[in-house]
Amino acid sequence: MVEQQIMKKRKWTWIVAVVVLILLIAASACVGRWYFYFKAHPEEAAKLLGYATSEDMEALKAILLNKQSPQWGAEKPIITIVEFGDFRCPQCYKEFFVLRPLLIKYQDKIRFYWRDYPVVAEESLTFALAGRCSQEQGKFLQFHDKLFQKQSELKTTDLVKISQQVGLNSFLFTQCLEKKLKLGLINNDIKDAETLGVKGTPTLFINNQKISGAGPADVLEKIILDILNKYEISQTKNK
Repeated sequence: MVEQQIMKKRKWTWIVAVVVLILLIAASACVGRWYFYFKAHPEEAAKLLGYATSEDMEALKAILLNKQSPQWGAEKPIITIVEFGDFRCPQCYKEFFVLRPLLIKYQDKIRFYWRDYPVVAEESLTFALAGRCSQEQGKFLQFHDKLFQKQSELKTTDLVKISQQVGLNSFLFTQCLEKKLKLGLINNDIKDAETLGVKGTPTLFINNQKISGAGPADVLEKIILDILNKYEISQTKNK
């Protein structure tokens, strides 16, 4: 009788073990399938993880593509990338080194817009003002790059020195900075950021894709390639 009970318990133990093993294999296959799918479609992973959401393109354009914003790239772009950023933001620093190669690689397809959202540090507003004062003299891109390349080393007292390094008239730059002549432009950016639901920096808008936080290079490039592919298909159909 005791032996029968032991055998019965062993039988159920084996059944349970087999069922668990089958479930583990099935789960592993499912996870593997989704892993390879998201590896091939990182923009879908971005949406699922919550840092990419679709927005209505036409409604965004009026707010995002501000003619007064520092901008560079293709004159007739297929893609616009708008970054709400902060020169003192460590994540913006990381994104700078992700975005720059993509902007160079697709320079004939993309136009980039910088929008100030100085919220990270006490000196963020001063750095934003300095950036806009460099724009006044046509050197924003060079100044922007220096601020990110040397981010960890810089203090507000270094801004005039950076202006000299990029070839600005230091007297005009200092006056612009001290008098906060570009504060209105920055306040407008902050207002637009809040309207768009920007919660932090960096926040990117790649056409109709909103990306909150520093997006990985493969995710950003996949979004870019998807837009370009759809554009090519639409152009072929219209011929």
